[in-house]
Amino acid sequence: MVLVTLGLLSLLGLHVNGASAQIQTPLVPWEASPFHPPSIPLAVRSPFLNCWISGGNASMPLSNQWPTFWTGPPSNLGWTGYVRVDGTAYRWLGAYAEGQQANQTKSSFTATQSLFVLEAGPVELTATFISPIEPMDLIRQSMPFSYLTVSVRSLDGASHNVQVYSDISSEWTSGDRSLTVAWLTEVSNNIVHQVQLAPQASSFAIDDSQSQGSTVFYATSNGDGVTYQTGSNHIVRQTFIQNGTLQNSQDNDFRGIYQDNPVFGLSVDLASIMEPTSPVVFALGLSRDPAVQYAAGPETLQTRSLFYLSQFSNATTAIQYFLSDYPRAMNASMAFDQQLVNAASATSTQYAEILALATRQAFSGIEITTSKDESGAWNTSDVLVFLATGSGPTNTLDILYAMSPIFLYTNPALLGYILEVDFQYMRSGSYQQAFAPHDLGNYPDVIGNQSPLNSTGVEESANLLIMSLAMAQASGNGGQLVNYYDTLKGLADYLVDNALYPGNQMSTDMAFLPRAPNSTLLSLKGIIAIKAMAEVRSALNITDTEPSYSDIASSYISQWQQLAIDSKGDLLSSYDNLTSSTLGYDLYPDLLLGTNLVSSDLYSSLTTPTKWTQTDYGVTLDSTLPGMAKVDWTLFLAATAGDLSTRSLLISLVHNYLSAGQSHVPFGDFYNIYNGESRQWQARPVVGGLFSILALNQTKPITVPPSTSVPSGPSAQSSTAVLQSTTKPGPKKSTALATFGSSQNMMVLLPTVVLIECVILLYF
Repeated sequence: MVLVTLGLLSLLGLHVNGASAQIQTPLVPWEASPFHPPSIPLAVRSPFLNCWISGGNASMPLSNQWPTFWTGPPSNLGWTGYVRVDGTAYRWLGAYAEGQQANQTKSSFTATQSLFVLEAGPVELTATFISPIEPMDLIRQSMPFSYLTVSVRSLDGASHNVQVYSDISSEWTSGDRSLTVAWLTEVSNNIVHQVQLAPQASSFAIDDSQSQGSTVFYATSNGDGVTYQTGSNHIVRQTFIQNGTLQNSQDNDFRGIYQDNPVFGLSVDLASIMEPTSPVVFALGLSRDPAVQYAAGPETLQTRSLFYLSQFSNATTAIQYFLSDYPRAMNASMAFDQQLVNAASATSTQYAEILALATRQAFSGIEITTSKDESGAWNTSDVLVFLATGSGPTNTLDILYAMSPIFLYTNPALLGYILEVDFQYMRSGSYQQAFAPHDLGNYPDVIGNQSPLNSTGVEESANLLIMSLAMAQASGNGGQLVNYYDTLKGLADYLVDNALYPGNQMSTDMAFLPRAPNSTLLSLKGIIAIKAMAEVRSALNITDTEPSYSDIASSYISQWQQLAIDSKGDLLSSYDNLTSSTLGYDLYPDLLLGTNLVSSDLYSSLTTPTKWTQTDYGVTLDSTLPGMAKVDWTLFLAATAGDLSTRSLLISLVHNYLSAGQSHVPFGDFYNIYNGESRQWQARPVVGGLFSILALNQTKPITVPPSTSVPSGPSAQSSTAVLQSTTKPGPKKSTALATFGSSQNMMVLLPTVVLIECVILLYF
């Protein structure tokens, strides 16, 4: 069986204009579309709801492998599915050794969905895992819930008696599998299993990057033929295998995760079927409250909740609403998928396929939060978004910089809400340095970063300045530039003193590259950031007699070219290493922001393929680490390439890496170009940087909200502008924030995907 590119997109109702099928080397005995990736996302909605199945060189069908948690060390997550056909049970999800194994015939993925088709005797079962992406809707985007739908049809034209079953295990509650769990099943219009540690851990407790303070939910709509059961995995699954139904009973013997393996089952009797059935919808969720503890000021820790909780009395109510919202959510997912296909295919079909795999992974790195005021009422005008990779550092600015194109394209407000966290921290008095912090402490206990070391001062200060201007340009809203003008100016002044000769400071790539003084790309990024400050001042109409940041940047870039470019026109890795070379991916912000510091001739010279070390899988990032590539920087370079054939080449190399079948981890961003193997990092949100091409050419005129005062000089203090609206997206009255607005190429909800009341909020 060959892999057929795009063959199953039509199965999901998506269309790619001008696309033709591509035949690739066989990897698996089923059709895979658009290709068979290293790992396939199942439920990928947050740093802690992050579930995948392995593909690539560890490929097994959905019906014969356990899903895996990948944000931290890989660990199995019990998720099982059976279908009973005329009394015979077939396993279609998981690796529990009972029943016959369904035969997988197809798999497909889009930006929001992963679809599997399996044959179970005389019927065909379609399992679709949907992680909605709605960047214009803060309420729904903040819900840490995901869908699994199952539909069945006859293959032989005859009617068959069919029942569908699925369960989850208590492995979802903690990375420490020695702990004890408790559970509860609520039965009403829906059946909702709830599982958590006993006693419940702090909502900030983490083990192996898995949340220990969350409640796990598994739910479906109640009705005729719907049954449930909790208990030992063997007892519950055998009950269904033998009877096609469950006992509507609860095992109240709370115990260890691996002690007689408690599972939480749901079954639906579809009765006699022939034509494709309406989907059976399961909802999986993992929520905690409070979600984040944040050092908002000196000796001040603020607890914050996921934004969706401001609209619902509790998470149980929310997941029931999520179930009822499935028809609308499915339409929204289809709309998002199709819009992304249309937009990315204008560059190439391969680019559309790469972005489809990157999207869920990128968005799963953020959590959208709000707070309560002193009276306990929700303050939905207070929106902060936190970026995390499991329990690692929070709001790491170089990670955010790498992934920022996805926000600039889909909704720049989200980038603004993330930057707001850093700005508030830097202004709070908790942080005393002249440069931007590398991160704010480990997630979700975000207590700040007091390190006085300036080893990443140029890197992070430049990142913050560049992203601030990029967000304002993409949204057209300059409120945040006004609010934090003094902070931005301080960073620019720091860069004036340090960017041209950064000395021993580290760039983000020195996490894997040998450290060398005066990194050329680090200096380039700092110089572009200085020019970005000039653009900030211009946007705010500041015309006083201060030294011109524009003149300084122009002077520095001239000196930089003499220091960084060798006699052959190659870009050195560092000023003093005349035998080194590196890719010019940090030209990207100059193009993105329109700072125009770099000449077109230099762009052309630094994006010439003949200068690169290249294989079928990629281009060497830097000569000091031969044979290694980064997907985000490769696509940053592709975006800067004026020659479209060069852009297409770089895209095709990343596509080759992903489709080669040499790895089995979620979209590793650092890899070996000689064998296509992923190295060191996987499941990271930096793949949002692959939206680099779509993020271009979205600049809008920057305006300042009417209630915001523009600083009249370098020391002027600015006021905060917040323009508020209301909406009713769910069953409870809301004062929810939605978005900055949309740029001409930004994702927008189609007319068929509407809220009860549509809201656009201009914030900052």
